[in-house]
Amino acid sequence: MEDAVDVHNATVYCAGVSRGDDDVSLVTSGGRVLTVVATDCDVKTAAKNAQLAVNAVNFTGKTYRTDIALKAFQPRFVLYRTVEYCLNC
Repeated sequence: MEDAVDVHNATVYCAGVSRGDDDVSLVTSGGRVLTVVATDCDVKTAAKNAQLAVNAVNFTGKTYRTDIALKAFQPRFVLYRTVEYCLNC
């Protein structure tokens, strides 16, 4: 997990983990055990940094979402019956 922490502007939050018998490794208890957050000057770069940090974390049974920040890349305005509505403004 140290490699994930080294990713620029990324932070890894742990829940559902404990120290292993060697007092160094982390052991998961199953379920959603990590949250990765990244910030940057734009959403695209922040999402890229978050994905790099996710890729740097490895353990048996790892699964993760691939739609990180996907909503941010979708258009904010839609046209419906010639009236413009702002979504997520």
